[in-house]
Amino acid sequence: MGSGEVLVGVGFSQLRREGEPLITAKPVDGGYLLNGVVPWVTGWGIFHEFIVAATLFDGSAVFGMIPLKQEEGLGFSEVAELAAMPSTNTIAVKLNNWFLANEFVVFIKQPGWIHEQDKRNVLKATFLATGCALAGLDIIEEISHKKNLLSINNALDLLSQELDNCRSGIREAQQNVSASFAEKLDLRAWTIDLATRISHAAVTVSSGAANYKHHNAQRVYREALVYTVTGQTRDVMNSTLERLTRVESKSITYSQVIHLSHIIDTSIPQWQADPNVEFMTVAERERQGYYLRRFAMGEHSATHISS
Repeated sequence: MGSGEVLVGVGFSQLRREGEPLITAKPVDGGYLLNGVVPWVTGWGIFHEFIVAATLFDGSAVFGMIPLKQEEGLGFSEVAELAAMPSTNTIAVKLNNWFLANEFVVFIKQPGWIHEQDKRNVLKATFLATGCALAGLDIIEEISHKKNLLSINNALDLLSQELDNCRSGIREAQQNVSASFAEKLDLRAWTIDLATRISHAAVTVSSGAANYKHHNAQRVYREALVYTVTGQTRDVMNSTLERLTRVESKSITYSQVIHLSHIIDTSIPQWQADPNVEFMTVAERERQGYYLRRFAMGEHSATHISS
């Protein structure tokens, strides 16, 4: 699998569910008897096998290889009709006293393993949502050249800057061993929020054309739905809902924000060999409650202007 010579599907997300396990494993001579339903298995007609996880009596989980083909003890559903990414050929698999021989066991994990894994890797799936957001920005930028509307250009600038800030926060958290789980959860929820808002903005600027099923804006919008729930845990769900229902600050509104830096022409005449005029974002309204940009220009040009 590591070399790519063998491709397998996966079917162990059910371990995240609370309550009675969907798939159980009973130790028998030479292996285990598996019973239950695997609700999500990827790769029907693509892969020859998939890795299943079944719960043992003590709460630990045995992972093993199962063939993706009709055999006694295995039942396969029709390919699921998904809102996005149907090419994964996702199905449900029913196991009826399926014998998993020891030689096909991949490993056994202790009780609660997947929850610990999810906490350690809470930022691991953020690249999916940020990639979706970037695709949405590409659509908005393309349409901005066609429609040439100030509102589209402003939205593109603001959303691009917010996404940059989010990605910077993720990189810092990944490199900071003392970053708390709560901070990482907030970043995960932020990427989900951005993916949905930016893809929604892509639909908005695409106007009625976004109704077409194969329009890029609609595809990205539907993919944002997928990434909202990919690897979702109870903590991720709660954090996402908190972000989606957060109360906006009443101390400042869009109508009160004056971007004075917008009236400065970045192409003003400058002293030869001086660096270009540059603006750097210092604070974002969404995070700090106000918007601030730092303005920098060459020393000689600044002296010339002041005189």
